[in-house]
Amino acid sequence: MQLALCVHMLRVFLGQSEPGVIKEDYGQVATGTTFADSPGLAILVACDYEGNDTKETLLGTREDAREMRETFNRLGYLIREMQNPTKEEMKRLLKEISDELRGYNVPKQAEGEKVIVFAFSGHGDTVDRAEKLYANDGGIIDFMDEIVFPLTRHAGVKYVPKLFFIDACRGGEILFTKKGGNKNQVAKSSDEVYFAKGVQHVEGNYCVAYATIPHHVSYASNRGSIWMPKLARALREMNDSFQNVAATVMKEVQDSLKDNAQQCQIVSHLNCGPLMLRRVPTRN
Repeated sequence: MQLALCVHMLRVFLGQSEPGVIKEDYGQVATGTTFADSPGLAILVACDYEGNDTKETLLGTREDAREMRETFNRLGYLIREMQNPTKEEMKRLLKEISDELRGYNVPKQAEGEKVIVFAFSGHGDTVDRAEKLYANDGGIIDFMDEIVFPLTRHAGVKYVPKLFFIDACRGGEILFTKKGGNKNQVAKSSDEVYFAKGVQHVEGNYCVAYATIPHHVSYASNRGSIWMPKLARALREMNDSFQNVAATVMKEVQDSLKDNAQQCQIVSHLNCGPLMLRRVPTRN
């Protein structure tokens, strides 16, 4: 079953299959038309860790996934979604997509016409100065080596901007509490508890937007993360460049939390100028 599913998904990616929705086995979803006919590819990964005895359950990641799915459906992107994947399932899908990207050759004059997006909501950390994400089974994924590199390695997609949205902890440090208490306390509000959730190579034409600054926690509730839903809604509602949208959301997050309990970070190695993710109507 898994082999047949993988073959079918690759055919959809290459435009060799009819459009549709696939949601079997480990939760992959393909929507839209084909990558060749769409503005881009969105790879959406969310882990809630329900039933995992070693990781805090993050039910809000389901809302993060829903918001991102709605955004990229509206933008007309081809979507690959993985809900609660294991480490091996994440690595397998990324390898399959990377292998297919090897066959593309996007010229410089077409830069920005297609975009590749990878969005992750779940647990993360920094281990030995390397950023890690946790799959649903607790397996550790090296962010640079196993996510960024497979999607940026091929010369044929050098002129395709790649955007990485990471809503996960990058360590255990607490910036401030919402109520101005001890810096080492976990931030809380009166009606809900926020759960802590927890690169770069200079070539590859990519940008990483993080929910939090290095070595610090990222917050979420059962209704979703603080940052990712805001980013998703802004991307589909604001008629502006990705760079301006991300900066606006960064300020909204900082202003929405007392004592600046969470601050976002953008690390950009994009080679292009202002990047528009909204599909622009074709003029006759």
